[in-house]
Amino acid sequence: MAEQNNAVSTLQENGLKNRHIMMIALGGVIGAGLFVGSSAAIVATGPAILLGFLMVGILIFMIMRMLGEMVIADPGRGSFVEYIRKAHGDHVGFTSGWLYWFFWVVVLGSEAIAGAMLLQDWINLPVWALSLGLIILLQLINFAAPRIFGECEFWLSGIKVLSILLFVGISLLYVFHIFGPGVPAAENFLGHGGFFPHGFISVLSLIPTILFTMMGSEIATVAAAESSEPGKNVARVTRSVGIRVTLFYLASVTMILLVIPWTAVVAGNRLS
Repeated sequence: MAEQNNAVSTLQENGLKNRHIMMIALGGVIGAGLFVGSSAAIVATGPAILLGFLMVGILIFMIMRMLGEMVIADPGRGSFVEYIRKAHGDHVGFTSGWLYWFFWVVVLGSEAIAGAMLLQDWINLPVWALSLGLIILLQLINFAAPRIFGECEFWLSGIKVLSILLFVGISLLYVFHIFGPGVPAAENFLGHGGFFPHGFISVLSLIPTILFTMMGSEIATVAAAESSEPGKNVARVTRSVGIRVTLFYLASVTMILLVIPWTAVVAGNRLS
């Protein structure tokens, strides 16, 4: 009994806390897909991209809620892959797990390249060198204990969230002519072909791309396995992270569309 109590105490001391899991979930979604990749989506659809983000955001919210319900009903299984295995068998679970691993391998490379492009303004090194450095740094963080990893993810994700909030706040000052000369927000938003300059079909065609950029919130279920209260923490995160992610995307992209004409956005350029 004493050994069991010590094990529980150690897990509570060294495991991930709720704030870690929340920021890991947000940080997994907010990345190059928003800061760089959204520019291509804006060019392809114009202001209607907001509808695409809203549709995908609702889908993510529903998936996260369903995942949370499964965790509450059957806690302690670990990642969402285990729930796939339980429902559809070992073969489907095995395939899903490796496909998810391959997805993050691709994402790691694309995020490292996008991060290197952002860092080039401050660090005068080739993109490949900065990308390699970022991958090595991330790998070192992954080798750390869960508590250290959680703290690193918390603060790194916090920087991204703070950047979005600052961007939205400063953009609002321009939109309402409080700071600087102001901007013709209505003209920028609707004055270049209306809300659907390329038609509604362009929004539907980009749904898979938007899904790719907004994936990552499901990582909360993986992170919760290292927390002191897995079921409780996952349930709490899955209720709120979908709404927060959708609001971050909608707010930041809306500010882009209000501050500058969508026709001035260049695909592949950072939005900050």
